Amino acid sequence: MNKKIASVEMKSIYTVYEAEEGYQVMQVKAKDDTGGRIEAIESEVVDEVEKNLIAGSYDIEEIFSHLKSKSITNEWKYYYGRDGRHQKFYLRKILCVLIAQKKISWAKEGKKYIYTI
Repeated sequence: MNKKIASVEMKSIYTVYEAEEGYQVMQVKAKDDTGGRIEAIESEVVDEVEKNLIAGSYDIEEIFSHLKSKSITNEWKYYYGRDGRHQKFYLRKILCVLIAQKKISWAKEGKKYIYTI
């Protein structure tokens, strides 16, 4: 059975579970949603993102561009879409794992979410 680590409430609610080979992140739109999309994320992917983050405060676009410049996103599933939209959804879930682990923090600034490393 997976162990719940934490929930992160942004536009959606992301609940992070520790799984056998990494993490599972379930995304729902509201607290009363009974089912949501679950994404399995390997520990190695979370570790690689964490070690390549730069200290400071950034939005998802800046973090994604930085990771893309290091070719990290090339190995991720969902490697399609010119703007990387699907990979950014995946990155947001990876960041939720790091938030649940209290390795980074976040705040809403205007319409953007800013992640502080």
